[in-house]
Amino acid sequence: MFSQVEIDSFGSFTGHSWRKSLKDAGNTVQNFKRLNILYGRNYSGKTTLSRIFRALETGRIPQSYMDPKVTIRSDKGDVTQAGLAGHSYDVWVYNRDFLSDNLSFLVNQTEGEIKTFAIVGEKNKEIEDAIIAIQTKLGSVETKVGLRHELEAEKKERDRTKGNYKTASDALKGKLRSHANSKIKQNCN
Repeated sequence: MFSQVEIDSFGSFTGHSWRKSLKDAGNTVQNFKRLNILYGRNYSGKTTLSRIFRALETGRIPQSYMDPKVTIRSDKGDVTQAGLAGHSYDVWVYNRDFLSDNLSFLVNQTEGEIKTFAIVGEKNKEIEDAIIAIQTKLGSVETKVGLRHELEAEKKERDRTKGNYKTASDALKGKLRSHANSKIKQNCN
């Protein structure tokens, strides 16, 4: 589990030492717990700190941070900005970046899509995989792949065949009508 963060430079933090700055009334250093909620006044560094942990989740530092130097202390060993992709921690961060990456439909109504960000339970993973397989099999008319495309092609063929049938049927009726009219007129005279 992570315990502390030492920040040489990252966003608004420079030379931040967790051990020196986060102590309780008894002068004991406060460490991170299994679940942590950051709160505080505006511009106090909440988002910047959450982005350090989000970098652990995504394996990369956001592009806007130049020359970051961070050390995250933990019981399994320290993680620095260079080792973000290779650590073995399971980190989940819910912040503004998470919302932009996964719930952009709340902000940008034109996209209108919710991306999967977590699947809980093995059975749900199996269900998700089955849904993806079915969606792949269904395909789409636009991509001209799968059952939906085949159905659309069959409908077009049906409509073409119906059109040909109607044309032939109308022609036959016309011939029968013409023949009947000519025979009836001859018999009446």
